[in-house]
Amino acid sequence: MIGAAIAAPIALYCKLILVPPDFWHGPVDVVAFRIVSEKITVFKNRHYKQAAFEASKGMLCYRLEDDSHSFVIVDFKDATAKEFLMLCPGYGAGWSRDGI
Repeated sequence: MIGAAIAAPIALYCKLILVPPDFWHGPVDVVAFRIVSEKITVFKNRHYKQAAFEASKGMLCYRLEDDSHSFVIVDFKDATAKEFLMLCPGYGAGWSRDGI
């Protein structure tokens, strides 16, 4: 009885630490899109303090999609992306919160 009481929390702890998150189980898709806004500021990280570049209308960029939503912050009330990681060839990569 004492062994089970000691082993149960240890087993739970090991399961939480050793089982990888959803990110490691699902595929990551690269989705192409064109910028429809006039200008979008793309930042180096999600702190939104240092701009990486500006994307303008018509540019071809890419975003990453996966089941764990690791590359996007979604507003689940209306199912829209509030922030996402975007890659634009020739310009770089960064986070945008302005939309597309």
